[in-house]
Amino acid sequence: MKFCKKNLELHSQTVYDALRERYPNEKIEIVDCVGTEFCSTCADVPFALRNNALVGGRTARDLFYKLERGMVFLEKLPESKKAE
Repeated sequence: MKFCKKNLELHSQTVYDALRERYPNEKIEIVDCVGTEFCSTCADVPFALRNNALVGGRTARDLFYKLERGMVFLEKLPESKKAE
């Protein structure tokens, strides 16, 4: 999972902090820029990249819930499916 540095400053710092606390072993990165195709998004709404796909929310809370649902889903997968 990747967070844009500018988006953190504007919208999603609380989401990043909550995910780091709740999932300390998960790889969650902060990058200067997640890619030019998301440049305008970065200033508009809270978002993160998961598996190189944009996950956005109307609010930081909305983004957190979307990312959290994905994390819970991954935790419930059998070990054989997680590796795929």
